[in-house]
Order: sequence, then C-alpha cells, then structure tokens
Amino acid sequence: MPSYFRYLDENGALNSIEHRNFRVSRLDALNDPFDCAPHFEGNNANERMKCEMVATAHFRNRNTDLGLICLSRTWRAPLLWGHYADKHRGIALQLNFPKNTENLLPVRYCRRRPTVKYCDIGDDSKKDIISTAFCDSFTTKSPPWRYERESRYIIPLKECWRDSAGYYYQPLPNDRLVGVILGLRCKLTAADIAIRLRDAGYKGKTIWRIKMGTRHFSFIREKLTI
Repeated sequence: MPSYFRYLDENGALNSIEHRNFRVSRLDALNDPFDCAPHFEGNNANERMKCEMVATAHFRNRNTDLGLICLSRTWRAPLLWGHYADKHRGIALQLNFPKNTENLLPVRYCRRRPTVKYCDIGDDSKKDIISTAFCDSFTTKSPPWRYERESRYIIPLKECWRDSAGYYYQPLPNDRLVGVILGLRCKLTAADIAIRLRDAGYKGKTIWRIKMGTRHFSFIREKLTI
C-alpha cells in the first residue's frame, strides 16, 4: 500500500492526532497563485477581459465546492521539512492509501498551464475541453515545485466537517495513519507522541526521528522505542 506524508508544525500535527482529522486547504489559500487556475486565452483586450471574468467566476465556484489535502511521496527531502514543518521543528505523519484511491492524484510538473481558449467558452460542444483544463489545473504545477513530489487528495467540502471559524476537516482513521516522524529539531519525545496516540485511540503506530546523513546531504530516520 503506497505511503504518503503530511508535513505539519508541531501544533498542527498534535491537533491532527488529538482530533483524528486533517484540516482541508482552501483553494484561495494555497501558496502558488497559479494553483487550480487554468489559463484563459484571448486574442485581444476585449477577449482577455472577458476571459478574466470567466476565470474568476469559475475559480470562485471551485473554491466554494472543493478543498485539498496536500501530501508528499517522500519523507527524505530537507526542503520539505524546512518549508512545511516549521524549519525542521515539526512532524510528518505517514499515511497509507489503497492503490487507485479515488480523488488521490499525483501532481505533474510542466512549463505550460492548462489552457482554455476564448472561442471555447459558451460552446456546449467544448464543455469536456473546459472541464479537462480545470481538472488538470488541480494537478499541474511549474517545474520548480518538483521537489515536493506532491499528491493531492481532492475533497468535496460538503463531505467535510466545518468548525465555528469556517475551517473544514476530514477524518483521519486508525487504518490510515501508519506512524509519526519527528523532525530533526523537534523537541517532543517518543513518549510524548505515544501518549497522544494512545489518548486519541490510535494503536500500533511507529514513531521515528529524522537524523542527518553523514557523507551526503540526506536524511535518515531512526525508529524510536518507548
């Protein structure tokens, strides 16, 4: 069963364990402005203005309907720990998903954005082309993001729980969570994590800590005992 990794700061990881859920990312809060937004191509100023209006409306509708849980296919990348786990002070949760899990899709990295031409807008015969461009925009990012080795779990917000502050959450069941990886600078101990896992009802989970490699710019992980 393939493994995926969710990088979080310490509080985010502990909250996910305690409440047995993940906070779902909203499209308008992603850190790449090109994310989930196909290019609408017009040939003149008037067409480009109309394209911008259509693109804004489509993005607003998608943001209302859908959210993401962003995962990586590796625990080894120092950049991921630095960027998404509080400068190595955070935690990565290791998750298993069955192969061909619906709506869990790998991100591809390429130079060109998914594109919709102005002449296709409003043409019923081109609906599939427009739909494909929007779907592709959820799983297409520019090459500099390749280090993330990202996969995305795309979730209808109507299937999520919403709290009083307007944030959405998706359950994290026992059979999905494999283990917990403490960052190189994380101050928590294996005992700290074991207590949190026990109190939340998780059983049989492995705890590791990241260590620096010796001869190369790489990480290893050490299994911890309680």
